[in-house]
Amino acid sequence: MFKKLLLTVFVLAAVNAFGQVSTTTTKVRYAGNGSSTEFAFNFPLPGDDTSDLLVILGTVATGGETILTETTHYTVTATNNEFASGGTVTTVATYSTAYTLTIERNSPDTQEADITTDSGVLRKAVLEGAVDKNTMLIQQLQTDLDRTPKFPRTDPSSSLGDYPPLITRAGKSAVYDSEGLPAVTGTAPPGLSEFSFINDSTNYADLDTAVADIGSTKTTLYITGNTTASANLSVPSTLTLRFHRQGALVIGAGITVTINGPIEAGRHQIFTSSGTAAFGAGVNDAILPEWFGFLPEINTDAQAILNLDAFKKIVVAASAAKIPIEFGTGTYYPEYGTSRIITLLDNLTIIGQGKHITTIKWREVGGAGSTNGLMRDDGNGVDNLVFRNIAFDNTDVTPGASWVVGTVIWVGVTGSGDAVESDNITIDNCKFISRSRSMLITKTDNVLITETDCVVASAVTGIPGIVVMNGSTNVRIIGCRVEDQTADAAVACINVQASNMLISDNIIGSSIDSTAILVEGEDNILITSNIIDLSSATNVNCNGIIIDGCDVVKIIGNLIIGHASPTGPDGVGIGIGSRRNNTELTIENNQIINFWTSIRIGNSTAVTFGDHYVSHNVLVDAGENAFLLDVDGSVTYTNAESSFLNNEVRGTNNRAHFNMPTDAGDLVIDGNVGFQIRLNTLSSDHSTIIGTNTGGAPTYRETVLDSLATAQYDKIDWQGNVLYVQTTAMDLSGGAESIELFGYDFDKAYYIANIIMYYSEASSGDAGIALSPFLFDTSTGSVRAFTVYTSEINKAVRTRIKHRVVNNDNYTTPAFFVFTNAGGKSGTGEVVATLKLIEQ
Repeated sequence: MFKKLLLTVFVLAAVNAFGQVSTTTTKVRYAGNGSSTEFAFNFPLPGDDTSDLLVILGTVATGGETILTETTHYTVTATNNEFASGGTVTTVATYSTAYTLTIERNSPDTQEADITTDSGVLRKAVLEGAVDKNTMLIQQLQTDLDRTPKFPRTDPSSSLGDYPPLITRAGKSAVYDSEGLPAVTGTAPPGLSEFSFINDSTNYADLDTAVADIGSTKTTLYITGNTTASANLSVPSTLTLRFHRQGALVIGAGITVTINGPIEAGRHQIFTSSGTAAFGAGVNDAILPEWFGFLPEINTDAQAILNLDAFKKIVVAASAAKIPIEFGTGTYYPEYGTSRIITLLDNLTIIGQGKHITTIKWREVGGAGSTNGLMRDDGNGVDNLVFRNIAFDNTDVTPGASWVVGTVIWVGVTGSGDAVESDNITIDNCKFISRSRSMLITKTDNVLITETDCVVASAVTGIPGIVVMNGSTNVRIIGCRVEDQTADAAVACINVQASNMLISDNIIGSSIDSTAILVEGEDNILITSNIIDLSSATNVNCNGIIIDGCDVVKIIGNLIIGHASPTGPDGVGIGIGSRRNNTELTIENNQIINFWTSIRIGNSTAVTFGDHYVSHNVLVDAGENAFLLDVDGSVTYTNAESSFLNNEVRGTNNRAHFNMPTDAGDLVIDGNVGFQIRLNTLSSDHSTIIGTNTGGAPTYRETVLDSLATAQYDKIDWQGNVLYVQTTAMDLSGGAESIELFGYDFDKAYYIANIIMYYSEASSGDAGIALSPFLFDTSTGSVRAFTVYTSEINKAVRTRIKHRVVNNDNYTTPAFFVFTNAGGKSGTGEVVATLKLIEQ
């Protein structure tokens, strides 16, 4: 009786714990709506262990899945914590319509029950064995399922379909339809066009026969050996040629094979003999030079000759098909000799694996050549030319006396005669290892040169540089590096004759010929954010930036460093107009170090200058002149305005010279620090406006001012650092008297701009006050007398006369001013004298 009762209790307990599993549903799926956070499920969970629940967030757009974490992302509840009929998942966040939420039972494949009773009708071993067996079967089934493709858990039930029946899918291909459901192709077995067949060239006598036999059937033809083309042939776009390493097309002389389908081949030769291999437009991503026998890392005369011939064929094929030529790693050695060059054609792109990885280095064969240019156009210009991620080396090419033989890239006019027209040339992330010129591009619209290095090989003299000439337009030279030139070849590091031009963010060395950046004869030019370092120049008097004959030019934010020991008279940080007209120029926010002249505008051979704006530059350690506006007074300069504003000079040579012709426009000098301003010649019909300038010791060179013609001096408008001090009223007929002036700083030095005589009463008679201004040096006690100014006779009341002071000896120590009135004159009335002082 006891045993039966015990068994009954055990069975009842088991039933109460597990209950019935009355539904086959194991998951439920919801679409987000942006507001709901409670999601019900109607399938039971074993016991109260909510870890058997898997909650998955699906992304509609991508199909991606994210398994959410209980407590962090959601909680699970049920009535009385009983999950026999399901429960509710409450999410922490709300999910928009861009998401789905899938709730699935995911019980572990284990059997954890341990029945310890070993008596009565139900035996532990039997029960555990049965349960264990079921668990094993489940695990075995799961193992099989793990090796099968499965629909994502987040797919809706409607997307899970069966394949069509046997009779429908017989002879068909399995696919998925537009709804993502299993399907088969078409209503009949697919045609040949739906498959790509494989064939072998050894099955045919030649390529001609293979193409005729295969026709338009989509096929890959393996070229496993030498396969001959016996006549002109067009390979259809449906035929892919796949070359084994030993396979090649043998194209005889006078025969052209045009390939309109893809080529699959490595970097090995696949075209042999003297015929022509051509390509349909864009059929391949790239043409590899090795296909034509242009092979790397073989530096012999024989291979260089073969490489050049192959290079010529590649250029023709690539240009016609508009397919890039892609070089691999290593160095390729083409030949150079007289007339042995590459002719550049339209729509040509040459790329490598990187400017430090891929190099084309020319090998001189048979002695020095005489043809200008290693790669050049045919004399008719070239359009759409691109060089990218590759290095070019002409170190082994003899440059000749003019240093143009062996120029790597030569486009356009070669000297005299009409210039040709070219369009769209790009040189990007390249490197030129230059003995002769790196490039010469002329008469071209839209030139882009970026991230390109122009350097010289070790122990070799050369002239690396960027030259874009002869009226080119829309030119951008950005982020390049040009090393010091080590050969005197009459060329600047960057030499440009182009309008609508940007030269920025370059690092530039020196030119023995003299100039880092030379811009000539064009307009609309911005030169900014460059670093020019001429400190190691062979020529100690190199120039930084020279602008000659240009309109609307801005030179902004450059760092220009000259040689540490310039000797002059050449050597200019920024120079404007050594030979030709220049107008509308801005020189702003540059730092210029160690030049004989930091900034020079014009010289005696310049013709005409337009408005100039020189502002906020820092000029350091000039050898002779910090600033030189040096225009011969005999040249045309009508109404040209100049401004010299807020510049700073550092160092002992702080002179700023202004040599303006008499017909020049307004000149404004204001806000400058540290300059000794020398007004050598000024306009006599336009104003020279002088604001607050400081620190020149003296700021205004008095001996230069004293030498100005009166008409020029009278056009000076002193607006800064001006101080007026005046005498008391002096009787025209009174006795001798000395009048000490007050109202100025005795610890400062002043330049006397003018003495103004003011008649408070009418003067008469035949004489007046003889006014003697004196300067008493407070440090030495010495006395300096200035010119005696005599009052005018017969002047009406309130007459004002301004006298110019000459022989205004400069002094560097503080002093004070005294007037001596000789008195005893016959005139009547009174005079007040006022000194117009300029702080030095």
